[in-house]
Amino acid sequence: MFSQTVEYALRAVVHLAFNATESQTTEQIARATKVPQAYLSKVLQSLVAAGVVKSQRGIGGGMSLVKKPRELTILEVVNAVDPIQRIKTCPLRVGLARRAVVSAAPPGGQGAGAGRGRLPRDDAARGDRRTERECAAV
Repeated sequence: MFSQTVEYALRAVVHLAFNATESQTTEQIARATKVPQAYLSKVLQSLVAAGVVKSQRGIGGGMSLVKKPRELTILEVVNAVDPIQRIKTCPLRVGLARRAVVSAAPPGGQGAGAGRGRLPRDDAARGDRRTERECAAV
């Protein structure tokens, strides 16, 4: 789901794309997109800061797209106003904790823990190596 801010930004960018030959005022964009003008102003500021839209003051000024509409992606617009959160830690680290429990069993899963629901050491270690490799790639 997109936030209300993203939806408003997308509406504004689509409007600017359809009117790419001339600048549009915030009032014109708000009226055409049915977005509250005060809120749209803040959205457009974010789009300007991200380099998606440019603004020009004065007579004949207004907002316009920096790129041609075909060169602009939805992701650029989304990230300009409500950046998608990136994964900063590996969610697969859970497997590393499992290795500590499993490797406490004697080699090959024989002995004290064998047959009591523990995985054989070789299987667990192979899975954990894969997990470490996947995490390193993140």
